[in-house]
Amino acid sequence: MSMHSALPSKASVVIIGAGPTGLTAANLLGLAGIETLVIEHNADICDFPRAISIDDEGLRIFQAMGLLEEILAHVRLNVQAQYISRGHFLARVAPEEFRNGFPLISTFHQPTLERILLKGLERFSCVKVYFQHTLEAFKQDEQGVHISVHTPTGLQASLECAYLLASDGGKSSVRRILGIPMYPPSR
Repeated sequence: MSMHSALPSKASVVIIGAGPTGLTAANLLGLAGIETLVIEHNADICDFPRAISIDDEGLRIFQAMGLLEEILAHVRLNVQAQYISRGHFLARVAPEEFRNGFPLISTFHQPTLERILLKGLERFSCVKVYFQHTLEAFKQDEQGVHISVHTPTGLQASLECAYLLASDGGKSSVRRILGIPMYPPSR
């Protein structure tokens, strides 16, 4: 799935990763009218969840984006959580307080949330999403960030931006390129 065909050579912001963080950032940038490209190596939204909970501040962000009502239809509000590590009970969290008008812990199905966030981007002509595009390299200088992307056709594309936002999760290509280890190490 590619939402747009030709990759432009410039953007104000390039976001690497179309998960919840990248798509949320893209919606916020779209609201501000900032030209944004989202680069995602997968062909579509991932079908399996990697995250399951959100706090009150996250729900406030969705409210600011104008997507809260649609998202709330798929969120289980004010849930209790138990934390267990290697079979040992660590803690139980049962929040009763609603700060900022929302419960402290709610759960969601990540693929459903990502689809809502992706659809939300259709409101903004300044935001474009490119699936099956992979970050290969980048470098920064006084002029901005210069990015090399592998396209689905097998070609390399180059683009420039003022800001590069790494939202590409646990196996981050941005972190790998910068030589930053994951801590704690993931499996």
